[in-house]
Amino acid sequence: MPHRTHRSCTLNQKNTFIAHETPIPFPEDSNYLEVGAALGVVFKEHVTNVSVEEAWGTILGFTIVNDLCIPHDNMHRPAVKYNARDGYCPIGPWIVDRDDAPNPDQVVIRVYVNDELQQTGHTKQLVRNVRQLISDVSAFLSFNPGDVLLVGTPENRPLIQHGDTVSIEIEGIGKLTNTTVSLKEGVR
Repeated sequence: MPHRTHRSCTLNQKNTFIAHETPIPFPEDSNYLEVGAALGVVFKEHVTNVSVEEAWGTILGFTIVNDLCIPHDNMHRPAVKYNARDGYCPIGPWIVDRDDAPNPDQVVIRVYVNDELQQTGHTKQLVRNVRQLISDVSAFLSFNPGDVLLVGTPENRPLIQHGDTVSIEIEGIGKLTNTTVSLKEGVR
């Protein structure tokens, strides 16, 4: 197996972000959470309005992100009330340097709930490849060093309940694991 460079991915809880193996606070107003398994692109520099050809050079590396959401029938976008809650974006456990990572447009993403495989996705199924996505988004939104862009989540997101352990595994990147706990036990 080739040597892969990993950078530490230490997070202090900052609003939605939590680290690997940090408890996910389970909502009092829902019976389920939707798992949003995503590859995260971490930027090494300020990025604004880059071309597809320039996009690759802006990447520091890749990580794993769980873009959690409370299931809803909200016609308003974005559904901030259901997505942007404290502890709803686990990220980590590390950043794999860009040149040591597998092709981000060709990786398998697996979701396990309580050690049972619940979903398998592939980044080749996404609407845009990573370079195109960076170019398109940077045309209207700037990124700073350390910012993370999620490349998208598969359809039919698995559901988790209070007490469940969810793991997202991306080949060549690693495995992100978190367990849901009541809000009283969760992050503050």
